[in-house]
Amino acid sequence: MIDINSALDNASKTALKFAQLDGEARMLEKFEKILLSELVNQANESSIAKAEHFARRHNTYKDHVTKMVLARTDANVAKAEWEAIQMKFESWRTLESTKRAEMNLR
Repeated sequence: MIDINSALDNASKTALKFAQLDGEARMLEKFEKILLSELVNQANESSIAKAEHFARRHNTYKDHVTKMVLARTDANVAKAEWEAIQMKFESWRTLESTKRAEMNLR
């Protein structure tokens, strides 16, 4: 038997975790363009294309992209956990509804 209060508390914590991790990932994704622009401006290259190549192979940019991908992965895992909890809750609701319907048929 499911303890509904415990289940709701867990669902709330999981939803908040997902929201926090998603926010962090979004921030890093937004900052990517700013960082790329700053690195392009720092490049002493003769064309924009060369400056962009410089920026994209810069260690600062590579590190940022790695952090960004890891943050998005963490957020996706938290989202999957949240969706699994929602499915479990819906399954529980269906089972409870079926039990009530069976009691009325007898």
